[in-house]
Amino acid sequence: MTHSMTAFSRAQTNTDQGQLVWELRSVNHRYLDLSLRIPEELRAIETQVREQIRKKLNRGKIELSLKHNHDENRAIAAEINPTATKDLLNTIANLAELAPDLPKPDLGLILNWPGILQSPSIDFDDLKSTATALFTTALEQLILARKHEGSSLKQIVLEKNSTLQNHLNEIKKHTPAIREQQRDKLLKRIAELAINVDQERLEQELLFLCQKSDITEEIDRLRTHSQELSKIFTTSESIGRRLDFLMQEMNREANTIGSKISDKHITHHVVELKVLIEQIREQIQNIE
Repeated sequence: MTHSMTAFSRAQTNTDQGQLVWELRSVNHRYLDLSLRIPEELRAIETQVREQIRKKLNRGKIELSLKHNHDENRAIAAEINPTATKDLLNTIANLAELAPDLPKPDLGLILNWPGILQSPSIDFDDLKSTATALFTTALEQLILARKHEGSSLKQIVLEKNSTLQNHLNEIKKHTPAIREQQRDKLLKRIAELAINVDQERLEQELLFLCQKSDITEEIDRLRTHSQELSKIFTTSESIGRRLDFLMQEMNREANTIGSKISDKHITHHVVELKVLIEQIREQIQNIE
């Protein structure tokens, strides 16, 4: 199955401990490169998250972000610390006896005094368990998005590969005519010079000329690479690196054909081959 390295997913849930939001972004990269941003209170799940990604993904730069948005209603429902409040009120009463003329502190000042209000305790074990389960959901969504994008990339590449094979067929079909043209061109040149040529030597030169401009092997190798390209997409392994290597080989064969033949008809098809190879190469940069 073909997977792209470019995708995005987002998963969130509301708990008694606040809202949790995972965001996962994936782009192409030669290797698997992870970047995590996790709140300090949930840092303990980082190792488990990294291991889970490595089991599911092979390549790509993955940016992961977990946000813990505290429940505002929970913050408002803070509890009064009775011990700290009693101590503060005793201190205020003592100050009132020593300095009766001092204004009495208002309720807001008392409530804002450090230690008077305390937030309800948070069950971090439960929060970590929820965050881990939510990450699994976000990762599954990311893999599904990569799979969907990969399917589109596969279709694009196979269509271009089919067009590439058509150009190969045209080149091969026109090759015999090129040999005849070269032979006729050489004989015409000899006739114009009006010189006597040893027939055996002439045949040797014609043979050498044909061998020098023969592109049969290059066409066959390029066709084999093209067939291998289609075959690779039927495997279940990570195929990005194999495809990249194959494109290098195909580009080399196309360049060799172009350097051997100067015929404008074949040159046109060679140019189209190189354009298609480059377009395919650009597409497979995103394939895992």
